[in-house]
Amino acid sequence: MDEEMVVVEGNGMQAPSVTPMANSSSWVVEMKKMIGDSSADGPCMPERPSIYRVPEYIKKMTNPEAYRPKLVSLGPFHHGDPALVPMEAHKRRAMGRMVKRSGKPLREFLAAVEEVAEQLRGAYENLDEGWRGDRFVHLMVTDGCFLLEVRRMCKLEGKVEHNYGPDDPVFSEHGYLYLKKNIVSDMLVMENQLPLLLLKKLRHVAELREAGIHFKVSRATGFEGAVSFEGGVLSIPQILLYDDAECMFLNLMAFERLHPSAGNDVTTFVYFMARLIKTAMDVPLLRSKGIIDNRLGSDEAVANLMNNTLIKGAVICKDSNLTDVIREVNAYCKKPCRSLWASFKHIYFSKPWSFISLVAATLLLTAAVMQTIYTAVAFYKN
Repeated sequence: MDEEMVVVEGNGMQAPSVTPMANSSSWVVEMKKMIGDSSADGPCMPERPSIYRVPEYIKKMTNPEAYRPKLVSLGPFHHGDPALVPMEAHKRRAMGRMVKRSGKPLREFLAAVEEVAEQLRGAYENLDEGWRGDRFVHLMVTDGCFLLEVRRMCKLEGKVEHNYGPDDPVFSEHGYLYLKKNIVSDMLVMENQLPLLLLKKLRHVAELREAGIHFKVSRATGFEGAVSFEGGVLSIPQILLYDDAECMFLNLMAFERLHPSAGNDVTTFVYFMARLIKTAMDVPLLRSKGIIDNRLGSDEAVANLMNNTLIKGAVICKDSNLTDVIREVNAYCKKPCRSLWASFKHIYFSKPWSFISLVAATLLLTAAVMQTIYTAVAFYKN
């Protein structure tokens, strides 16, 4: 057995011996991390959540019922509460209406939320391990869509639209009158919150989608003629992006550059994809359509590969088929009716206060016109 090392301090006292095992144990390493030992790797504390459970001692000091939602659960903490279950059907119905009105498939909403699922989970303090995978994503999409529909109802002050009936128990003038106050009250409960990132993801609309562009996987094989645009539908072949994708594309592009008779199909295609994928926010749409099979781990990695790595050596030939496709897409997006509507939505629907200002201005204008009409009618009657 090895002898223990004994350290004699300046006062003649023997310091406690330290064995190699004590230095290397996982417990010691973990404790060093917790107390911020500079020799331990990583931060001393994980990123803090932003949605908390109210401790019992706080509830007992005040009013426990003030920390519980009364009508609807938002998020995982109170999901399944028997008193709140009746609203689940209305939440699912709201999600269905929102998805249908968007004109996009449900899988696009799921893909957008799935991309940030871990960040959303991290927002909740001590979230149960059962909230992982599809269950958590489905809850986030359902509750997020419901909350956005409630917000929309409040803006319209319960005005009935074509996708909700006049007798709708929630999204109608009747629901606005009787349920709005309760729903808003539940939205203020600390344990009954949704991360802001979720709402941003669900509301995000890509530039091409605003212009009415739709995507689908091309059935053509090879690059020649594989990309086409017809009737607002852009067809693109499926791309498998795995760990060696960067190496493969760079070498193929180098071969096309050095071997004139090889053509430039790969280089042109990379240039085209880099034009489509401007940021990581553009990737979920292409993934949901089956165009990108992402094995790189994140949408940010895909955007970085296209815009920071491959695009550096990418050029496009003037007589390429893709040149015509790009020209047709740009012409489609620039048509007055589409560009005007896209700009209108970007200006007035991207920020809540812009939308409210628009509504207020419209109401004032309408009131002024009606006042003028009433005055004129009264004048002619007299």
